[in-house]
Amino acid sequence: MSSDELDAFRAELLRQKVIFEAELRRQRDTFEEKLARVTQELADREADCRNLQAVVTILGKKVDTLHQKCPTTPLRRPSPTSNLQMRGTGGDTQREATPGRDSRTTRMSSPSARRPFGGRLQTQPSLINLPTSASSVCAPSVSSAGSRNTSPARQLHIRRPRLRS
Repeated sequence: MSSDELDAFRAELLRQKVIFEAELRRQRDTFEEKLARVTQELADREADCRNLQAVVTILGKKVDTLHQKCPTTPLRRPSPTSNLQMRGTGGDTQREATPGRDSRTTRMSSPSARRPFGGRLQTQPSLINLPTSASSVCAPSVSSAGSRNTSPARQLHIRRPRLRS
């Protein structure tokens, strides 16, 4: 290689080096800008999370104070016969007379707590042994809907006597 060729080669390499360094600087600046934006977004989201946690904590405390302030849902008043039975028991009369004091004892004596199958009303024993098919459980389709007296829902209930006018 001649010296002119070497000088041209060096000049080309130097030019490519300058271009490469400029491109590298541009990419580094772009990357640092993106990193700064992502870091700022992360800081904003962390601040939002802290604010939401504070709001949830405050709301939780408010709910707790409301539960403590509000009386329990009133239950059905006992019938006079059960009232006489309660008076005969002795020690629990004061607790039953004030329903808002101890919600645990009041809730345990509620009618829904004595119901089997998760609070559902019990059906009549004569109807329990009936075979249930899909048509007796589901509502009939519009095309097969007969009169209202022969619907599957009507078949499961005892017919009431008609009132005379």
